Amino acid sequence: MHRRWTWGPAALLAGVLTAAAAPTPAILLPFRAITPGTHASGQAQVHTTPAGLTVTVLALDGLTPGEAYTAHYHAQGADLAADPCQARGEVTLTFPRGRAGAAGRLTLQVTAPASRLAGTKGASIDVHADSAPVTALLCATVRKPATTPPAAAAVVRLA
Repeated sequence: MHRRWTWGPAALLAGVLTAAAAPTPAILLPFRAITPGTHASGQAQVHTTPAGLTVTVLALDGLTPGEAYTAHYHAQGADLAADPCQARGEVTLTFPRGRAGAAGRLTLQVTAPASRLAGTKGASIDVHADSAPVTALLCATVRKPATTPPAAAAVVRLA
């Protein structure tokens, strides 16, 4: 019997081979500027581990050097036709706070069960400076997957 060895994120960090199932392919979600005049940009990378946890990594650029930032998952608001970035629902998960480096770059990561990401309708991820917590600078939309996605599509499973 031929065994296929894969490198999972934990194996890469530990430097050992594993025969465990690989994580789902990552979904890349681009951020868009919400606040006029914002020159920041970035993307969210979301994947599910074999243990059923969802890992979200935000790679952000163009932020104010030295400024502290926080990001949140928001459940989709009640109006399903509305842009999730404009009609955000309740906060379902908060990323650890981070400070932009000298080049204005910041990486934030959170790992949680998929059920913590959003409600049953989808979600958005917003980023704001701690000095202006009610003003989102950037937003990425996470949509609930269709009930029968194409076989090759990578989806975020939202409980």
